[in-house]
Amino acid sequence: MTKQVAFSTCTIQEYPVILGDNPACANGVPITLGWEPVQSSTTEVELHDFMRAKQRRHGKELILPVQDRTQMVMSAGATMEEVADIVLQVDQIRKERAETFNTSDFGEKMQVFQEKLERLPKGIAKNLLKLGRSNKHVVGARSA
Repeated sequence: MTKQVAFSTCTIQEYPVILGDNPACANGVPITLGWEPVQSSTTEVELHDFMRAKQRRHGKELILPVQDRTQMVMSAGATMEEVADIVLQVDQIRKERAETFNTSDFGEKMQVFQEKLERLPKGIAKNLLKLGRSNKHVVGARSA
């Protein structure tokens, strides 16, 4: 006997975009979602999948340009001063994290590794990095 699960409807909730504080945002203002939904709708799963099929984005298509993020938060009511303050705060946090990483034992070991990697022929270095990415137990790190 095979067990199956099926869904007939899905509920979509839309949340406001607000100023964020995530230092992983590489440049510009970080954004996040507010806590309270502004709109909710329920639809059939098959209809939803059909409507969204050509709208799906992947990889780099999901990255919002700096101008778009800035416009989103300003349209939501943030001032230019608030945006600038958040960008400066996030930049400071990013710098502090990079400094912490660079002064840690792990950071020093990574610097030595990167120096040795740079001395290798490019093909070998590239294959070595690919091998590391395919290993589930290897953790990648980067500094800002």
